[in-house]
Formats: sequence, structure tokens, C-alpha cells
Amino acid sequence: MESISTFSTGTKQVNAGVGRAIHVEQQLTRIIPQVLLSVSSSELSRTLRRALAISEHHQRRLAKNYEASAGSFTDSIADELEKQICAVAGNHQRGCVNDLTYTFLITKVIQYKMSCYEQALEISEQKNLADPQRVLGAALSDEAATALFLEELAERLFLRQFPGHASMA
Repeated sequence: MESISTFSTGTKQVNAGVGRAIHVEQQLTRIIPQVLLSVSSSELSRTLRRALAISEHHQRRLAKNYEASAGSFTDSIADELEKQICAVAGNHQRGCVNDLTYTFLITKVIQYKMSCYEQALEISEQKNLADPQRVLGAALSDEAATALFLEELAERLFLRQFPGHASMA
């Protein structure tokens, strides 16, 4: 049986990981509305609206289930991706290449968010914290599905722009 202090430390570590995930979720909810103004693909627009709804849902669920917040949390990887996305949005260009760029960058943000969830899940498994596993596992599953769809969409956009190429892989 684990001691209360070990349990408390595990909970704090999970909350720190969840705080990082909340930070990235908040960044995504700030970024996506800007991106939607510049997107030309209806498929990408629908996918981003869905990703926005999922991100907002995750923020509510995480706030309800954890004593974690993004607070003044900073994260160089997520912050750099946000800067890159804002730079593309600042160009006010539209078209397939722009959509491909957004798809690539948003996918990177989602993959990073997945790593935050995976780290918090790993800690919760090590510390036998069952409740976080359910909530974090569901969030991770949502993110994996969104990332996969964005990767498939990127390939379709690429093939539309460069029809002579059989695959991006």
C-alpha cells in the first residue's frame, strides 16, 4: 500500500502534466478561430471546428476533474508552434499550400498535446491513480483520432495540389 505522501506526490505530478495539457488546449482555442479566417478547404474548416469543440470540452472536463490550471504556465514548444501559426495567419493568404501549412502545424500542436496527456497518464499508471486514467485516456483517444484525420487530410490536400505524386510518404 502506497503512503499518503506518495499518493499526494503522484497527484501533484499528474496535475502538473494536466496543467501543461490545459495550457496547450487554451492555445489551440485561441489559434483555431484565427486560422478559420484563412482556410479555404471546407474539409479543413470542418475538422478545425471539430478540434475546437473537442479542445473546449477537454478544458471543461479537465477543470472539473483536476486541481490543475494552465495559470502562467509557459511551454517553449507549444509557444513556438503558436507563433508559427500566427505568422502564417498574418500573411492573409488563402489556398491549398496555406491549408497544408496550417494542417501540418495544427497536427504538430495536437501531437504535442497528446504527449502531455501520455506523460500524465504514465504517471497516473505508475501511482495507481485510476480516475485520471479514464479522463486522460478519453482525451488522448480524441486527440489521436483528430491527428490521424488531419494527417489523412494533409495527404488529400497535397494530392490535389500536386496530382502527379502518388503519396506524400
